Amino acid sequence: MAISVIIPVYNAEEFLRAAVFSAVQQKEVGEILLIDDGSQDGSLKVCYQAAADYDNVRVLQHPHGAHLGLAASRNLGIREANYDFIAFLDADDYYLPKRFGAPFRTLALRPEIDCVYEGVETFFEPESHRDAYMAIHGKTLVTMDAPYVGNDLFSAIASGRHGYPSLVGLLVRKESLLRVGLFNEQLEMHDNTALILKLAALTSMTPGRINKPVTRRRVHTNNKSLTTPWDLPTMWQSLWKWARHEARLSDETYNNVLRHYLLSTLGETPENHGRRRAIRTIREWMSIVNKYPHIIKRGLVWRYIKQALRPLLSRPKTVSLETATPNKSVF
Repeated sequence: MAISVIIPVYNAEEFLRAAVFSAVQQKEVGEILLIDDGSQDGSLKVCYQAAADYDNVRVLQHPHGAHLGLAASRNLGIREANYDFIAFLDADDYYLPKRFGAPFRTLALRPEIDCVYEGVETFFEPESHRDAYMAIHGKTLVTMDAPYVGNDLFSAIASGRHGYPSLVGLLVRKESLLRVGLFNEQLEMHDNTALILKLAALTSMTPGRINKPVTRRRVHTNNKSLTTPWDLPTMWQSLWKWARHEARLSDETYNNVLRHYLLSTLGETPENHGRRRAIRTIREWMSIVNKYPHIIKRGLVWRYIKQALRPLLSRPKTVSLETATPNKSVF
């Protein structure tokens, strides 16, 4: 019983040695999989040197050395992993000492637990990136604000108000990753969050050390989170497509996915809409219901439709001819 550490590698020559060394030092680690994602610098050479230096390091590549992205690289690592437990590490991050002792014991002794999530500390190279990061996240410790489990964990992550587990702070059973369908390789952003939400929806996740870091995450100039715009609507659309065909979801979680998909598609809650926005919302509702007709049976959907109709059914304010603005389109 041991851990497979999966490290996707793309143009990370500068940082990769430190990442590999931090994983090699963990006694619970049985193998380290370096998946080169078509690097154009010296990363592949560093990968093969690490494999020569350490017996438990393996190097993988996509067919023809292609660049397929982080999600595809992690999926390749999961499929090729030899051990029952999986941990992730980015090539520019590193584990802290005694990273796996506590969560490894939890999973080994409690077969009903599928995943342990723990805190991750963010640091900056150069330090000038701190302000931009803090303006979005507000703190450097990536974690949940309370030890959530079950449906409460899914709801807390989905709300965006209670923090979120970092991928590099997880220890998870390989079987659980296969059960939820791995990473969505079509997502440009938030593939990590989408996978964690699927784990929260279908598996038993438990908190470990959420108030202290077990991994350090480096924010630097080439970080994707600093250079790629957020796209939460696309993530929720992908989760909704997944949920529609996932019979094992509870009704509560299914409705939660649907609610966040609708919110990301239709914007702010309908009761706050004016008449113009209400008309647009009804058009969008018609398009969604036409695409997914079975959702019309859900009470959640009827509540949203009634809220969207409210501005249209209320008496409009009287506008005098003197103050009306001519030639202004309703749309």
